[in-house]
Amino acid sequence: MTKTEREALKLARDLIVNKRERFVCLALKEISATHPELDSACTGMKRYVNRLLMPYDNLQDWQRANGFDGVQSRDADQRQADRVAWIDWILGQ
Repeated sequence: MTKTEREALKLARDLIVNKRERFVCLALKEISATHPELDSACTGMKRYVNRLLMPYDNLQDWQRANGFDGVQSRDADQRQADRVAWIDWILGQ
């Protein structure tokens, strides 16, 4: 992960933490729009996120397919926490 990709993902994480966005790729799209200098980094991170989730479209479907019990019963706050934890995991790579 490049320095600018890391920066873009951290900004996307902030949008999710502050409940201004729900999904990682949509948060990256917002960062791309508000920080044009990070557009290429956002595109790279969206591709990376999509590769991690393949063949699923979102984290919740990936979790369900990979044995995370109770995914359907998680409330919005828990799903947000899951996304933030996943971003933290990606940043730790």
